[in-house]
Amino acid sequence: MSYDASSIRILSDDEVCDKFEWVRAHELATEYKQPLRCVERAIEACRVTGTPLEHYIERYLKNNKSIPKDHTFENAYLDIMKRPLRK
Repeated sequence: MSYDASSIRILSDDEVCDKFEWVRAHELATEYKQPLRCVERAIEACRVTGTPLEHYIERYLKNNKSIPKDHTFENAYLDIMKRPLRK
């Protein structure tokens, strides 16, 4: 396969966030003034449990207590938080 100028595609901001978790994590951490590592690990917990990211955002970042707890997500998040940081 050959690449030329037509192979290059500029992604929209939403496409960048969807494609690269680390960009979304940085945006959420900045917007909600949370530690980046916590947000990165919450996104990982969402991914491994199949929990929609919107659930994490609404329940935990926006502090909307009308959203029910997801114990599967919470347990995964706590397990991930216990892991040592990668260097």
